[in-house]
Amino acid sequence: IKESIIMNITIPAEALADAVNKVAAVTDRTRLLLILANIKIDIEDGFFKVTATDLEMTVIQVVNTGVAASETASFLVHGRIFSDILKTLEKGELTLEIKENKLHISQKNSVFDLALADLDEYPEIKEVKADSVFSMTSAELLSLLKVSYAMSSDETRPGLNGICLASND
Repeated sequence: IKESIIMNITIPAEALADAVNKVAAVTDRTRLLLILANIKIDIEDGFFKVTATDLEMTVIQVVNTGVAASETASFLVHGRIFSDILKTLEKGELTLEIKENKLHISQKNSVFDLALADLDEYPEIKEVKADSVFSMTSAELLSLLKVSYAMSSDETRPGLNGICLASND
């Protein structure tokens, strides 16, 4: 019986690996909710949107693959395993193919199959609309974070567990 192919796309390995490595650091390590060990990948119009959350922090990395693709897909894959696989691959093109409930990764002589998790179990990430937007360099942000020593780690007083950033513009 031939499996039906849901998606088949060839992309630069290094672009995807960089995004996955950045967001995989956020995946939940406590194993309280196993679904949080996964990263969500949305593919649309040649862009990959890679998302991970531990319910306190969410990281979203958008990657322009440089490939004009008509493919549209969303899937959940184990973050650490996927990241480790991408680290082992050479620079160059890799092919991602979704067959049934598996992600098939191939590049030259390397072939991997990963089980996909159920998208319906992943928490919905709500987009926050800001009233105002400002930008700063990473050096400026790091200098502001020097006051982080004063943050409380007492979970019974959540109002003291953060840093308030305000702009006078």
